[in-house]
Amino acid sequence: MRLAIRLFLTIYLNSLVSRVHSLSFGTCRTGMKTKDGVELQQVNRRAFVSLVSSALICTPGYSRADEDADLTTQLFNSDGSLKESASEYGVTGELQFKTISVSFPSNDGISVEASYNLPSLWKDNYMVLYPDGIEARACEEINIFQKADTATVKELEKASLVGVGRTLGLTDRRFLSADIIGGRKRQDDEGVTYFEFDIAVAPAFCAGNDKENLGLGFCSYDSIALLSATVLDGIMYVFSLECNKDEWKRSNSDLKLIRSSLKFKQQSSPSA
Repeated sequence: MRLAIRLFLTIYLNSLVSRVHSLSFGTCRTGMKTKDGVELQQVNRRAFVSLVSSALICTPGYSRADEDADLTTQLFNSDGSLKESASEYGVTGELQFKTISVSFPSNDGISVEASYNLPSLWKDNYMVLYPDGIEARACEEINIFQKADTATVKELEKASLVGVGRTLGLTDRRFLSADIIGGRKRQDDEGVTYFEFDIAVAPAFCAGNDKENLGLGFCSYDSIALLSATVLDGIMYVFSLECNKDEWKRSNSDLKLIRSSLKFKQQSSPSA
């Protein structure tokens, strides 16, 4: 069944290539050095991702999770209960998390506490023993920080137009020109509003025979960042989770759960 699906997708994707290159954005080639070339590369990638997404949605029975299931998906049901097969790996009980907290002081006697949940099966340095017996990192790093300048909610509302990396004050220059893969707004049970962004970057150069670029003339994404930001009393607080493509394939559901568990809470300082 999977072989048939792969064959169907290969034929369908090949038919999409001509559509991508016929778009009015122009033709790009792997490793173009000019600024205009980079822009064309990014636009064609976005166009292709959009077309491929439509193809996958219309393909019955296909799910990327079938081949790249992460730890949570393999061990637990959607309601958090343990799958029967999980006992083979010595895992028992319900899905559990450990809470990580970071505090930010304030000059007005009000401090801000940020917290998020990590899967309890994760070890130090984000190491995870996966059901297939491989031990590997689930992500590169997780950071929470304050943006230096004063901020407003309107800045976050316009971040996709101005630039997500610049708006959120990211210091990694790779992400200043990253593609925006997704974005949404959510509110926690305390009424705090979060702006979430999924961004990704691809290397400037990659091997022409890279199996993941499908021979389409551009490099596949190799770094992904899940971001979340909120503004409290004129200060922007930013959550950043970075991973590479291999970590994303193994643990993307876990990484999304971590970001969605983020909470910022204002509280009076003990000395207030």
